[in-house]
Amino acid sequence: MDPMMNNLNDYSSLDPFDVKLVEDKHHFPSTSGGELTLTASGGYNKALAWFEGDLSSDSYDFRKPNVNVHIPPGYGQYYMQLGYKKITNIDFQYAPPTISNVSYDDSKSELFINGDSFYYQFLDGNKNKITIQKVVIDGIAIEERDIQVTIEHTQIKIKNFTRVIPGPISIFLSIDDTTIEKNYTHCFTPIITSITSVSNTLGGIITIKGSFLSYNTTPTNSNSFSTTIKIGDKICKFINSTTKEIVCQLDSNNGGSNLPISILFNMSKCPESVNDKFRYTYSVPTLINGTSDNGLVTLYGINIGREIDSIIQISGEDINQPINLSND
Repeated sequence: MDPMMNNLNDYSSLDPFDVKLVEDKHHFPSTSGGELTLTASGGYNKALAWFEGDLSSDSYDFRKPNVNVHIPPGYGQYYMQLGYKKITNIDFQYAPPTISNVSYDDSKSELFINGDSFYYQFLDGNKNKITIQKVVIDGIAIEERDIQVTIEHTQIKIKNFTRVIPGPISIFLSIDDTTIEKNYTHCFTPIITSITSVSNTLGGIITIKGSFLSYNTTPTNSNSFSTTIKIGDKICKFINSTTKEIVCQLDSNNGGSNLPISILFNMSKCPESVNDKFRYTYSVPTLINGTSDNGLVTLYGINIGREIDSIIQISGEDINQPINLSND
């Protein structure tokens, strides 16, 4: 007797017939495994399943109208076998890859694609890693050596990926011959790390620093991409920009605090970017420098007086210590 048939004496002599896969294209098993539903007419009380020759450790009761069969990890087209005296082959397929979100670490030039059904790198007969994933970004295929499944089935890391300008990218992904159903679009939107404050009564020049702040990789005072910068509901007029910095002019107004900052590139297909981390407050005092000489302390800064650039002088006895400045 076939070794896989050992210990099956408690099985009925009847094999199931009219075994069918209850198909639902939206519920294919992930490459990490899952369940498929089978239905059968007649048969034995229990059954064992083989997956391309590997014996499953699970048994299934075909007296029920629907039977959920556990599916091992895999990818692409696959088949299972059911039966004792008569073997029934059932073809099925694993779910195509799906992308839920994308993140980027510019300090390491690494792009992370998160989702499901990415499978993983496996070893061939010589224990060499075989990469079955194919990633194409904006029509350019990523080199195999730069593709790494960092979390089995759910995360792919793209190494040596550099991006400095905002805007969308289109990602195509396939696992062997199984392709993503629709290309995934990820938008690189402006990231703000700091912003200067001006007096609302005087207005002034604001400097915004961060990443993905310009489509031009070199400094420019041309607003060829129609960049719109808003502080609250007020327009900050574009002056110049680089990918790391935008300078704009804000007119005097009624002021405010904790205002949203948004940057929109009108020629981009990406939505308006409203920064959640940084909010804007007018007239925030900022100390730039300070000196101490014979009891007279002089502080230089912005928004510490009635003018944009102001000086405060403090006199008193025994004030001769070095000046330590903090804007916290």
